[in-house]
Amino acid sequence: MNKKNINEYDWRLQAITTIVEDTISPTGKPIKKGTPVILLHPLKINNRRIEIYTPSPIAMFLNLSNNYYQNSLNLFNFKEFKDPRNYNEEQLFNSLECYMASIIFAYTAVETFSNYSIPNNYEFKKLREDKKCLETYDKEEIEKNIKLDLKIDCILSGIYKVSTFKGTFLWENYLSLKKIRDRIIHLKSKDTKYDLKDPCNHLWNDLINNGELINYTKKAKEIIEYFYSDKKPRWLIKCPF
Repeated sequence: MNKKNINEYDWRLQAITTIVEDTISPTGKPIKKGTPVILLHPLKINNRRIEIYTPSPIAMFLNLSNNYYQNSLNLFNFKEFKDPRNYNEEQLFNSLECYMASIIFAYTAVETFSNYSIPNNYEFKKLREDKKCLETYDKEEIEKNIKLDLKIDCILSGIYKVSTFKGTFLWENYLSLKKIRDRIIHLKSKDTKYDLKDPCNHLWNDLINNGELINYTKKAKEIIEYFYSDKKPRWLIKCPF
């Protein structure tokens, strides 16, 4: 379906702009001023090559996080959670599944944003663990081997030319997201074990948080927005939540 207005296109596009003046395409086709131009990726389907509009993975992960969070709230009302004999355990479990997925995708959005932000020719120097010399990491090595804490604190602040927010409430929000996400991804038996000495010391109690499910999607978005102090990408401007 052809769309004439750039605002008609989905907010999750990776890149979209408009032609600033009438021109001719490389194939000789006239293109009018204001025509949308969108980044494409080729696909092979049944030995045919076709193209799709390129989505922003960061936007998609944020959207997944938000959708799962809203679904979790709609499936079960934790604020009125009282007697276990008076609730539907299927709805409870479905809600918890959605909430855990929301947390995982929120963290993934921040991690993806961090990796996408590193320029191709970027190098990062870090003191080796034995403190005898500096080690140099290129983009690929940074993405694979440098922890997200260090990327956010040292690398992204330099790339975007903003001060580090380490030590602020935003850093505390990041740490809380990282902690709960790591507990879910690297789940240990002790995280859900019934402890006679401290019966409420388990993952489910921390997730439900006294009936107030924390909106980690919002925390992830605020972290990303911090680095776009000047010019936000279209997907972030158009983000509906």
